[in-house]
Amino acid sequence: MCLIIYDMQYIKTLMIIIVLFSLIIFGVSNTQSFVLSFLDYELIIPVEMWLLLMMFFFAGMIPIFIIGLPEKSATYKQLKALNKKIKQIENDLASIDQKPSLSDSD
Repeated sequence: MCLIIYDMQYIKTLMIIIVLFSLIIFGVSNTQSFVLSFLDYELIIPVEMWLLLMMFFFAGMIPIFIIGLPEKSATYKQLKALNKKIKQIENDLASIDQKPSLSDSD
């Protein structure tokens, strides 16, 4: 079972490399310029296809990033509180270890 999961990681990595390689070839092959138009609006400067795709990709990532901010903030606050609690427990354990026990004084 572990061997199958281990092999799946290689397959997943290989698929990502193939997709990225295909996107790079697509970007290099399609260097012709496009004029973007929507309803009455027309982009004055012609843009290459790969640049146009990258602009739309990053424009789509911005809302996803903004939507995820509250969850990341809450997770960061929880992590900070847990780290504070861990340090407090470590300090308590260190102080217990430093106290001389009653049996040592006999």
